[in-house]
Amino acid sequence: MFVDLVKLLREIRPSIAWYSIMENVASMSPEVRETITTTLNQEYAAMPVLFDAASVSPVSRPRYYWLSYELSSQGELYKGWKSDEKGGVQRVSVPRSTADDSVPEAQQFLDPQCRKIGTSRYPTAVRHVPREKEPPLPAGIEGCDEETLKRW
Repeated sequence: MFVDLVKLLREIRPSIAWYSIMENVASMSPEVRETITTTLNQEYAAMPVLFDAASVSPVSRPRYYWLSYELSSQGELYKGWKSDEKGGVQRVSVPRSTADDSVPEAQQFLDPQCRKIGTSRYPTAVRHVPREKEPPLPAGIEGCDEETLKRW
């Protein structure tokens, strides 16, 4: 549907320079990632870009982005941001020394009586969706403690 939308917009207004970004979870299987890439490549050349918001925020949110425009393929992108390619995926990262200067403190997002325990980033907040059976690739389950696994 995304490719159809991009095509439609380009047909309706060919005089506009259209740029697009498609985003999806990084926990998808390599086969699904390749299917999305192949489908998008029917309309424009797109390599998945892997980026985790933990580089720039108190929340870990690893995602793939397919861009209709090109990022720098190697080396520095923006003020210390780095990029490399491996296995058909462009990985973008911010070295901790650069990121820590700009990452907001998590405490400002919490209620006054709350405090963050530990140093890891918050996991991505998701909406609870009741399921008949567990998903084939449950993301993050490897980091759960015994109590959480029992509830899950």
